[in-house]
Amino acid sequence: MHRSWDARANAPSSPVRGSAPSRSAHAHSSRSSRTAGVGKSRLAAEFLDVVDATVVRGRCLSYGEGITYWPIVEVVLQLLGDASPPSPAIAALLGDGIASADDIAVATRKLFESVATSRPLVVVLDDVQWGEPTFLDLIEHVADWSRDAPIMLLCLARPDLLDLRPGWGGGKLNATTVLLEPLSLIETDELIDGLLAGAGLDADLRGRIRASSDGNPLFVEQMLAMLEESPGEVAVPPSIQALLAARLDQLPAGERAALERGAVEGQVFHGGAVAALAPDDLDVPSRLLGLVRKELVRPSVAALPDEEAFRFRHLLIRDAAYDALPKAERAVLHERFADWLALHGSRLVELDEILGYHLEQAAHCRRELADPSPELEGRAANHLGAAGARAVTRQDAHAAASLLGRAADLLPAVRDRAFVLGRLSLAYEMLGRYTEAYAVIQDAIATGDDDAAAFAFFIEVIIRGHGEGHVGVESERAVRARLASLGDETSDLTLAGGYVTLGLVQIWLGRTSDALENATQGLDHARRADDHDFTHKALHVAGMAKMHGPTPWNEVLAHIDTIEALGLPTSGMRANAVAAQGRFEESRLLFDELVRGLMERGARVSALGQAIGRGWFEMLAGELERGLEVLGPAWVELGEIGERGVRSTVGGVYADLLARAGRPDEAERVLDVVGEIGSPGDFLTASQAAGARAMAASARGARPRRRARAGSGRDR
Repeated sequence: MHRSWDARANAPSSPVRGSAPSRSAHAHSSRSSRTAGVGKSRLAAEFLDVVDATVVRGRCLSYGEGITYWPIVEVVLQLLGDASPPSPAIAALLGDGIASADDIAVATRKLFESVATSRPLVVVLDDVQWGEPTFLDLIEHVADWSRDAPIMLLCLARPDLLDLRPGWGGGKLNATTVLLEPLSLIETDELIDGLLAGAGLDADLRGRIRASSDGNPLFVEQMLAMLEESPGEVAVPPSIQALLAARLDQLPAGERAALERGAVEGQVFHGGAVAALAPDDLDVPSRLLGLVRKELVRPSVAALPDEEAFRFRHLLIRDAAYDALPKAERAVLHERFADWLALHGSRLVELDEILGYHLEQAAHCRRELADPSPELEGRAANHLGAAGARAVTRQDAHAAASLLGRAADLLPAVRDRAFVLGRLSLAYEMLGRYTEAYAVIQDAIATGDDDAAAFAFFIEVIIRGHGEGHVGVESERAVRARLASLGDETSDLTLAGGYVTLGLVQIWLGRTSDALENATQGLDHARRADDHDFTHKALHVAGMAKMHGPTPWNEVLAHIDTIEALGLPTSGMRANAVAAQGRFEESRLLFDELVRGLMERGARVSALGQAIGRGWFEMLAGELERGLEVLGPAWVELGEIGERGVRSTVGGVYADLLARAGRPDEAERVLDVVGEIGSPGDFLTASQAAGARAMAASARGARPRRRARAGSGRDR
């Protein structure tokens, strides 16, 4: 071997719109280092050397909890170059607007397909084991729906990935998995000879290197580099981590300091950031060139204008440099880097997530040193909370729960924390984690001031309506009373939450005209608050009011178009609307895609709730068995997780189809459960259950045994 063990393909573009690429961020040592350095990047580079295709690359961030789209933005920027985004969803992906996760996945696939029409496309995605669920869903969507296009998705990952996505080892995606094993003893000797290029090596030392490397080519490369820099007797460390730490110890103080400061930014870092973190060192450029000559870093493509960028030759080198920093120094450097990035990185996509992470790390270090900084913690929480709110809007439940949970952990028991906890409870509800949702919302009510406590109260009404079936006139009265009690200083966000909640409760009660009026008022307040999440919720409640009221279906579809034009998800509304027009096959495709996306993003209850609309239109289509195949599993699974509200409505539709299919006994057993878990005030479920009871009685030629109590589900 005469080449070093790293990828030689072009460096990827960075998630910053309108500038030269690339910026990755740094890995934290808490992540697994299993299989690191075995040659995944080198194997990919050898393949890419000979492939005749357009090649683009993206890399998942190793600290990327909640950072969903970074690698896809890298790829998209490379494909677009100076061209404008081809769709609103791609524009939203690049930071201009909001789009649902499903719309982003579809738009990304179409972009890939358009590029591949002229030349095959290879999309290389590195460190995929660190990808967020929504990012992995996007990969699956492209793989599943672009089978006829000349597109190759080359995902480099550690074996941990197959624990998360076992189907990627084959199965439905028709994927091929190549597992890299450690080098054999003979292969290790061949690598040593290739790197030495004819130079000799003591047989005993060769044997110790071969034994300690355990077949890891990165170990061999770094050990020989250390021997070249420090001739003479050198101990062979027992592990790659110990070896890298020993090699860094040999560096001159200035070079080591520059390397450590680069490690604070990440695997890819900028010379300007290093200079900002070492203001007393006027020789930073020469230090960085020295590190390039020693093959610890290499030049990369800058993410920021007028900057030089460098990439660590391997993530483990970055980890070794970062781990050498004392906590007190880490705290100072992370905060200083966040300040620098806020000035220079305003065009970076997912900037809030990145700034939040670095400020969070600084805050945690300060806490561990018993020197907490409330101001620092508040700054970190503000960035994480803003990112989390956006994740709620696009129904990215896993990312939302991570970001909002981290924000809440940083805030003391004050007003801001109550607002964050309110949103966090909604993320937990999407995930079907109702116990946590209830605990979080009670904490929010207890810790906030009057304004924040009212906001949390409105969220609690929504969650308990969905999760426990607490729906009725008393809920409406409680929301009205809380709204009436609010003073002139109440925030627009709280007022938006109140009117949207009131409108939702009125839909459950069957009062669609009132619901539409209050949703419209909530929309006004949400827009004044500049809050995308409650703007979406208000538009969604208004859409539901139109769907369940006397509004013609063409007007319902026009309202759905309005929501989607804003880049906001419409859940099952479009699928229901096209089904009402008799376009059943189109509706099935919409439902299937929606349910799969919601389930894989963790929005389990929302996904299962789509069985309501799907069952309803299969009944219209006369496809009772198809409807039962969807409703039966949803009914069982909602019961297993302890959900009551959505389940009661699912049960009403399920019982109706069972009765129509000639299975009245099963229908009445389901209706008995609906009566136990539902709320008498839920008009939607009450009407459905009453009709199902009558249908069951008709199927057996008898009068209904009794009327079921109403449930409390709804099409969400």
